[in-house]
Amino acid sequence: MNKTRLFGRSWRVLLLAAVLVCLSAYAAVHSLAGTWHVDPVPVPPPVAPFSPDELPPKGPAPEPSSEPMRWSPGMSRPVPLSTPRAHYTEVARRAGVQGVVIIEAVIDEKGRVEDMRVLKGLPLGLDQQAVEAVRTWRFKPATRDHKPVKVYYTLLVNFNRKH
Repeated sequence: MNKTRLFGRSWRVLLLAAVLVCLSAYAAVHSLAGTWHVDPVPVPPPVAPFSPDELPPKGPAPEPSSEPMRWSPGMSRPVPLSTPRAHYTEVARRAGVQGVVIIEAVIDEKGRVEDMRVLKGLPLGLDQQAVEAVRTWRFKPATRDHKPVKVYYTLLVNFNRKH
């Protein structure tokens, strides 16, 4: 048996198989291409030109949103300026209660604590003492684009017996 003749036939068979695979792939792609459906994008109607008389009157900028924002990148955080310490209640001191009161507060555009809620409290009146203390705290307000903004801010008030 001649080895070159056998190799020659194998080469032709492989070439034929490769051509058939390519043709079937081509046919599959083009048969699917006809079934694809793309919805046209609606084009908005043309806008009629307007005269300068129809422009809104110039005046002061609209008031910023009164809704507080959550802190996000690009904003500065409020900076505490004055944070008087919360007072221990006598009952809590005698009972040896220690811990942290966590408060979510709204710091307004002027750095004042506008509203708050206790997220984690302590017993025996310490959460109320924390709220009263935080109400007096003052901050440099948070800013966004160099303008003061109203934000939600989480505050911690520590109670330990050392103080």
